[in-house]
Amino acid sequence: VHKKIEDRFWIAYFGYVMAVVGLIVFGVQTQNARQDHWNVTPLVGLCLTSLGNQVVTTTMITYAIDSDTANATHISLFIVWLRQVIGFVGPFYFTAMFNNLGFATSFGIMAAIEGFVALGIVIVTHIINR
Repeated sequence: VHKKIEDRFWIAYFGYVMAVVGLIVFGVQTQNARQDHWNVTPLVGLCLTSLGNQVVTTTMITYAIDSDTANATHISLFIVWLRQVIGFVGPFYFTAMFNNLGFATSFGIMAAIEGFVALGIVIVTHIINR
């Protein structure tokens, strides 16, 4: 049985869900944390988000490389560059967003954005690969 390389996308769905859930857990638990009291639950949210992001990125990079092996180096560099740029610009607007909206709302917005982008990627992928 010959499988298409798109068959691996089901793994990414788990990653999308974990990333969104982790952002929500982190934001809510950070908002509810008391001053001068240790609380590990925001870190659990960060771990879930990191797990989800790693699963999605690994799945998508391997798919992109398997789709176009001649440009594997360029694909990998572009994805890593894009992640670095997004990670770099975030702190410039995060502080204002946290001050104006609070942690729970800010991370809820980030989770919604990530969820809508993920849903868009899933829909487009299924339309293209019918």
